[in-house]
Amino acid sequence: GPAYDPQRPRHPKKKKSVKKSTLRNKADRLFSLLIRSPGHCARCGSVAGLQCSHFISRRYLAVRFNPLNAECLCIKCHKAFTGNPLKAKVWAEERRGIDVLNEPRRLALAGGAPDYRAVIAGLETSLKALEAS
Repeated sequence: GPAYDPQRPRHPKKKKSVKKSTLRNKADRLFSLLIRSPGHCARCGSVAGLQCSHFISRRYLAVRFNPLNAECLCIKCHKAFTGNPLKAKVWAEERRGIDVLNEPRRLALAGGAPDYRAVIAGLETSLKALEAS
């Protein structure tokens, strides 16, 4: 074989692949920051215990990171809507318009998984724009 070279690594470094769950968790954190950025509950105005509430379940990956499918709610309002999804739907329609959930619903039913790296890049761009404004 080749002569021993102390400068040459013994094993070529393999590029570590990032787990999909790690990327999804990062995207979840960034999306939550973006949705909670108004700083108050969209329903009652509280500034405590803010959460990112999804109208269509996060299990539908195609709309998990869609801002039309989420709202900043305090924990109390979020729990109230989780226990009564019809009430949440009516509230969303009154707040944003009767057809607000049509597009997210269509996307959710069409399915598909997001490109997490692209989602993360887009969310980082949106958050930087918020910081600059």
